[in-house]
Amino acid sequence: MIGVPGLTPCFRCQIGATRLPSSDGAVVKREIDYGSGRLRGEVALGCDIQHVSSAALKLALSLLAALKSVDGPLAGFTIGAVQRGLHMLTIGMEPDWWFYPEVFRDTKGQYAYQSVWLTTAQRARCPDCGTAGERADPFRNVADAVDVDDLRRLIDGPATGS
Repeated sequence: MIGVPGLTPCFRCQIGATRLPSSDGAVVKREIDYGSGRLRGEVALGCDIQHVSSAALKLALSLLAALKSVDGPLAGFTIGAVQRGLHMLTIGMEPDWWFYPEVFRDTKGQYAYQSVWLTTAQRARCPDCGTAGERADPFRNVADAVDVDDLRRLIDGPATGS
C-alpha cells in the first residue's frame, strides 16, 4: 500500500477495504493445526514473505528515487500508479485466492503469485484521513526529514503556467 498523507487514503481506510465480512456476521476463526492448539502452518511461508518484502522494497525505493529526482524507470514506477489513483497493490500467493480467479480466468498460465493494483476510498469519518472536522492532524507522525510537499508536487505533476 502506498500511503501519502493528503494524497491517498490512510492505512486504516486501505486495509479496511480488504476485509470481507462473513455472511452471518461471525468472526472468522483461524484453523488449528491437528488439535495442537497452534495455528495451522502455511507451506513455504518464507518464500511468500520474501516475495512480498521484495515488492514492498521496490515500492519504497521507487518513492525515494522520485523524491531525489533520480532518472530512470524505478522513479516512475510508483508515482505513475499513484497518479492514476492506484495506491494499493495486492499480491496473491496461493491459487484461487480472493478475487484473482475471476480477474485472471481467461489468462492462460495464471495460478499463484498474481498481483493487482487497486483504488480504495477514504471514509469521511476516518480519524486519520477523513473530513477536516473528523480527523486528527494527518502529519503528526511524518518525520521532519520527509518533505511531503515535494512528494505532492511529484505526484500532481508539473504545474501548468500561463
